[in-house]
Amino acid sequence: MTTIAYRDGVMVGDGRLCADTHILTDRYVKVRDCGKFIVGLAGNAESFEAVWKWYQNGCKVKSKPKGNYETLAYEKSTGKLHTYEIKGKSCVVLPSDEPAAIGAGADYARVAMGCGKSAVEAVKLAERFNSDTGGESTVIICNAPVKKKARTK
Repeated sequence: MTTIAYRDGVMVGDGRLCADTHILTDRYVKVRDCGKFIVGLAGNAESFEAVWKWYQNGCKVKSKPKGNYETLAYEKSTGKLHTYEIKGKSCVVLPSDEPAAIGAGADYARVAMGCGKSAVEAVKLAERFNSDTGGESTVIICNAPVKKKARTK
């Protein structure tokens, strides 16, 4: 698994990719800019490329990729934060002004952010307590939502 954390417009993902108990690499990029979304993925990496393409193509519900994964996605145009878990087939829109985390180290990351730590610090803390979290982190600053102009008379 992994740890993806979001706080204050910053999404962070660790770089560890495992197969069973073996570490395959500590440099896998799990947080990517997919056009309209910044997407972090946790779960079975076999699905990741298909999921990133799904987001790039507008994430139509009927064409969602199969697999065992969960996503944390920041929608650039609205500033909304979405979490999607394919196992449970649920999609939840979260307040983007509150911290969020997914993956095996999510509980550690949530506690860290609840104590005032940044998303980067939260992932680093999760590394200490979760062996599936580690390696080089990817940090992406999410774009602020586009503000609508106020109408003037």
